[in-house]
Amino acid sequence: MKHKAFTMAEVLITLGILGVVIAMTLPALIGHYQKKVTVEKLKTIYSKLSEVIKISETDNGVVNSWDYTLSSDEFVKIYLAPYIKNFKINNSVWNFRSLNKATWGGEDGFLNTTEYAKFSLANGTLVAVRTSAMDNGTSIIIYADTNGLTGPNVIGHDIFRMSITKTYGFTLGADRSEENSQWSQNSETNKNRSYLLSADYGTCNLNATDQFGYSAGDGCSLLIILDGWKISDDYPWNYKK
Repeated sequence: MKHKAFTMAEVLITLGILGVVIAMTLPALIGHYQKKVTVEKLKTIYSKLSEVIKISETDNGVVNSWDYTLSSDEFVKIYLAPYIKNFKINNSVWNFRSLNKATWGGEDGFLNTTEYAKFSLANGTLVAVRTSAMDNGTSIIIYADTNGLTGPNVIGHDIFRMSITKTYGFTLGADRSEENSQWSQNSETNKNRSYLLSADYGTCNLNATDQFGYSAGDGCSLLIILDGWKISDDYPWNYKK
């Protein structure tokens, strides 16, 4: 029994259909992979810094007794640097922007000011730490870039906000404590994912319009952990380019 062979036209049509299907599904597959890699990197740096802080507490007392009024450099020198293997100061200019396209890069970018102490980890993560020496002395701001200076350098995409507060200790997201006036009205609401996706300050809202601009994306790391260490479908992954 003879089998009918495919004609050249049929082969070309089949290949064309396959090409269309691949073109339609490939971006989604790539995006899924990128999200997974991003979450794993965030989980790694969060775990690493948690470990560093825990070890530091054995020498320096519990985290809520640390001196948050020190300069950023002194704070890192005393509480973090001695407990980080291959610790390296990194004062590279950190160009970045937030989810709502606010740009705070170059020499005038706030992460590039002397208020922040910047250092690199062995895996290439770039970390910036700011104490509240100029404010109320109760919180520490931390930004971690999971792939160093490599792009896209967007808060909530490869740069993530973490905090140390006297009330909550080391957490992901912007500080949510009664010591911080901009989060004081309802800290429990601020832990809610719907709030993180819709409000302005320190959240994960692509269209945030807070007066500071750069805080859009500060709550994205908290949203990821609330969702069980994953980037959900309604996460603003497709930030404004």
